[in-house]
Amino acid sequence: MAADGSSSSSGVFSIPDELEEMLDDISKKSMEFAEELSEKLDTKYNCCGVNFGFDPILGLIPLVGDAVAVFIAGSLVLRSVVLGLPKCKLFHMGYNIGTDALLGACPILGDIFDVSFKANVKNTEVLRKFLAKHGGAPNADQMDGTEDPKCCPCGCC
Repeated sequence: MAADGSSSSSGVFSIPDELEEMLDDISKKSMEFAEELSEKLDTKYNCCGVNFGFDPILGLIPLVGDAVAVFIAGSLVLRSVVLGLPKCKLFHMGYNIGTDALLGACPILGDIFDVSFKANVKNTEVLRKFLAKHGGAPNADQMDGTEDPKCCPCGCC
């Protein structure tokens, strides 16, 4: 802890203790939100050993259902932006949502795909790994998006 009452962070700037505690609280609440969201959209129900949630059920409503599911899933990405996830991780999350939306939009086969792909569970895992590695306080190394060059499924980063 520095003489001015702030703790040193491993980045270019230091974060006051109060802000670090607040960020940790935000991280915990965001993780709880992510887990609740992924459970409701991807794994809430079990039928014959298959876990599914509201995402494939919403997909049964033509056009509107998939759009609503994408909108809800996008709220996790927005929270991740606030938490300071690097661009590469955000791209990965967007890729998961986009794949789920595009392939899930196909009638019947898309709903089967929705049951198995579980984009929200994957996005929750991206957030969980980031928070486990970096905690809640972003620093300069986390913000530039270069910490893990092979984090995107397409390998473009």
